[in-house]
Amino acid sequence: MSNAGSGGGAGRMVAVVIVIVLGGGCAGAQAGPGATSTATTSTGATSAERGRARGLFPVLLTARAAWSGEVRAAKLRVWADEGYRAKNPRWQEELDDDVAYANRVLIPMVGVGLAAEYRAWEHRGQAGELAAELVALARTDPGDDAVWVVGVLAGAGESTNAEQLGAAELGHVVVRGSAPGEQREALERAFPDASPEERSDALSARRRHQLTVVLLHQLAHSLGAQHEGDADAIMSDHWSPAVTAAISEDNRRRMLREVDERLATGRQVREAERLLARGDAAGALVALAPVLRLYPARVKPRVLRCRAELAQGHPQDAATVAACDAAAATGIDAALAVATARRGAGDLTGAMPPDPLPRSAKAPLTAPRVGKRSASRTSSRSWSVSGRSALRVPSGRR
Repeated sequence: MSNAGSGGGAGRMVAVVIVIVLGGGCAGAQAGPGATSTATTSTGATSAERGRARGLFPVLLTARAAWSGEVRAAKLRVWADEGYRAKNPRWQEELDDDVAYANRVLIPMVGVGLAAEYRAWEHRGQAGELAAELVALARTDPGDDAVWVVGVLAGAGESTNAEQLGAAELGHVVVRGSAPGEQREALERAFPDASPEERSDALSARRRHQLTVVLLHQLAHSLGAQHEGDADAIMSDHWSPAVTAAISEDNRRRMLREVDERLATGRQVREAERLLARGDAAGALVALAPVLRLYPARVKPRVLRCRAELAQGHPQDAATVAACDAAAATGIDAALAVATARRGAGDLTGAMPPDPLPRSAKAPLTAPRVGKRSASRTSSRSWSVSGRSALRVPSGRR
């Protein structure tokens, strides 16, 4: 899986789900195609039945690393598109399970738990490249108050190619759900002796495993992790039911460095506001620099940068004009704030609102439109900000 906009290279790790290896499964030898053993354990299951279960069900994701320090919360806003919601009537509950499952890996790996909220995305994703979906997601939600904004799209075919299952660009991530029809047919072909109940349970477990692995892969990419050669590692460039929570120490160190910077951005914005209020425009620009690098789509830092540039007394300077024009183009609220700042700096021409207003500025002043059942619903299960994580094992056989 790859990070959108980044070059390829050995050692990348976090992107999306990978090729479905129907023969993959939990640790331990899997019965071969010709296995006929009927040895029975004390529970009554034959070795052949145990082998079939290992092939049917995906590996349980459990990080081996331990985290001994303070566990920090990272706000995650999840947008489910129209296609995904149509195929998953219980989409909020299922996505909350997926995020809780991801926390089983992230917390021991990097000491961060995802605190998620869920919204209905009035958008229908298309098959093919995901770069356009990342652009659409950033337009819908610049992510001013979130560490990550995630868009979830309906599955498209049975591909497990990383480039088609997810993508990441700094603070924005998109992932595709599974395609249950294709996976159901594949399970029927690969495991004809399994009962309908077994295949139904396996399909549910694989759906959860795939989406969680893809999410973890892309979050890791956004934190600098690179693909790894191990086909069963979380940073493999394909998904299979055999993918585990394993990650190289090099990638883990990259993620730790980057996550510290991301969690510091809220403090840096507040510091920029304080410095600007004291008249230290140059200091405010210094404080904003890492925020704008990590989150270029955020509106508030862009408006602050415009105000800081104007405060240096050169409203017609090319850099000032460019910064203020870019901030004004993000929406009507930002355009009005920029016009006020320009007027205060004596730039009466620049203070005139653009005509017509930029497309993004024509949006209503209220919050983005959400579904009836999902008006900014914050999860109470994926992460408790008080410091306790939901480390429950998702339902379904393993």
